[in-house]
Amino acid sequence: MDGPLKPIIYLSGEREVTGFDASVLPAVCDIWLRARDAGKLQKQQLDKALKADILMRGLAHIGVIALVDEATGYQEVRDRLALQAILDKFLRKEFAAWAKRFPDDYYKQLFRLKKLEYEEISSKRPPMIGKITKDIVYKRLAPMVLDELERLNPKDDDGRRKAHHHRWLTDDVGSDGGEQAAAGQIVAVARR
Repeated sequence: MDGPLKPIIYLSGEREVTGFDASVLPAVCDIWLRARDAGKLQKQQLDKALKADILMRGLAHIGVIALVDEATGYQEVRDRLALQAILDKFLRKEFAAWAKRFPDDYYKQLFRLKKLEYEEISSKRPPMIGKITKDIVYKRLAPMVLDELERLNPKDDDGRRKAHHHRWLTDDVGSDGGEQAAAGQIVAVARR
């Protein structure tokens, strides 16, 4: 009970939960494999030993890669490259020409929910609407997308941006991959 099988008790919100250290996985697999090698398993238990064998081989493969990456310092480069690959799918290198991205109904519903008067002919929006859009759309596209948008499109001294955030999103993933879908879901929920 003091080894890797020792339970870890922690709070999840207000509920007490029992968990285990990650090292329990190879320890349990090793127990099944030793029992199999010693001929101590019953026929119906052999499938568990097979699964443990597959899992241990997978862990060994990942472990060797992780060890080499750590020894060479590549894990830092790999993490940056992986993040950059995600950002490249969502973001352009320069902002695009303006095009309407959010339907009027999206703004109508946000104004209604916030008990604000919506003017059909005006495109002016209170800052609160931009903050809500950042939270419910841009923040949820992918990890670090909003942070990168803020870096690419900073506010000037007057608190204005050079372009709308959506003008930095790629056509194939950034725009169609999330922002319009999120706006549509918000409208559907707001109408209920």
